[in-house]
Amino acid sequence: MNLTKPNKNLVLVGMMGSGKTKLGRYLAKKLKYQFYDTDEEIEKKLNLQIFEIFENFGEKYFRELEEVITMNFLKKKEV
Repeated sequence: MNLTKPNKNLVLVGMMGSGKTKLGRYLAKKLKYQFYDTDEEIEKKLNLQIFEIFENFGEKYFRELEEVITMNFLKKKEV
């Protein structure tokens, strides 16, 4: 067991445009955690921008993909 840096994750959730990315980057820097942005990962995975995903596949699809990617980060990544 590592007592100097607990194996914890922090996930920010909230409305679009509420500042999650900005706050997440700030907290990651202060806490010396790795920062992952699910929107960036989704855009890379589909090679589309978020608005295009909403237009072409709908919000439900985006939210399901967002959940899968978040859970994969939590399962695979040590912070």
